[in-house]
Amino acid sequence: ERPDWLDAASTAYRFIADTVSRETRLGHSHREGVTVFPGFAGDHAAMARAATLLAEATDDATYLDDAARWLDALHAHHWDPASGYVMAPEDSSDLAIRIRSAADDATPNASGMAAEALVRLHHLTGEQKWLERADALLEAVGTAVSANPFAHGSLVAALDMRVRAVQIIVMGEPGPARTALEEAAWEAADPNRMIQVH
Repeated sequence: ERPDWLDAASTAYRFIADTVSRETRLGHSHREGVTVFPGFAGDHAAMARAATLLAEATDDATYLDDAARWLDALHAHHWDPASGYVMAPEDSSDLAIRIRSAADDATPNASGMAAEALVRLHHLTGEQKWLERADALLEAVGTAVSANPFAHGSLVAALDMRVRAVQIIVMGEPGPARTALEEAAWEAADPNRMIQVH
């Protein structure tokens, strides 16, 4: 119930989507008119996750198109079937190595954020390809996660969402009854829940 927070999130998201991107891909940073391009796996995964959450919070389907675009770019330029999403894109010319760790650091790992975004996008659109990508990703990182689940918290959370997602669909004409149902859905304190209003 803080529309100012939602406005701030939408404004920040739109600035990055409009200013720090080129066609289907994101840059990594932007300062004083200069964009560092191309972006890392984490940039695309974080924006895809943000897009799915904003789609849910605003009921604006254009965010789902954005999420699909960021996830497709992530898959096209960062995917490694043996280790998940690699930090640097395959066409980066200024990095000597491409880091392949799926472990979280100071921020969640790109693979963890991507897995959550993929599961969310599947449930919000019904498109099977997103779930298939999530499953391939979780399989690719499964050995590393099993060996040290504490270092892979974002992936463990994404796996939990994959297995125990809660999809809440509120249907009805606009009015007090539907508003009451929406409010009850938003109060559900389950991190695996996704809400759609029709």
